Amino acid sequence: LYERFVAALRPQLETQTGRFRADMRVESDGYGPITIWFDTEKDQPRRAPPKDAADRFVAELRGSEE
Repeated sequence: LYERFVAALRPQLETQTGRFRADMRVESDGYGPITIWFDTEKDQPRRAPPKDAADRFVAELRGSEE
């Protein structure tokens, strides 16, 4: 499942994978005047139909073409 998801993303996004629970070093450069907060509450309005590879993949897994 995970590998299929990553394969669906690769044509559109630079994508890398790693080992689960492996030690890793992450560098983050917060350059800019804003922070974008993603909130995924269930009571939010239904979103638009899928447009990118990741959304199409999730819709396929759910058995629908949202």
